[in-house]
Amino acid sequence: MTIEFLYFEGCARAPATRRLLDRCLEKLGITVAVDFRMWDGPSPTIRINGVDVMAAAPSNVRACRIDIPTEESLMGALARARSQKP
Repeated sequence: MTIEFLYFEGCARAPATRRLLDRCLEKLGITVAVDFRMWDGPSPTIRINGVDVMAAAPSNVRACRIDIPTEESLMGALARARSQKP
């Protein structure tokens, strides 16, 4: 499983979303390294196995997202990815 956390400095939603991701990974016992990376696209974006958790269309527009995952949706996405065979 690959997990990317993409953000730009100054996005007000990025810190809380990062804490949410950390909390969900801990609850599920997932120890895979997360690729925390700055970028100029929608922030924050969490991709699991290359797919945006929020199922957004690919975009390179720099904007602070309002469609951030809930704990329930992120836990579900992580659990589904963990159960998939490589």
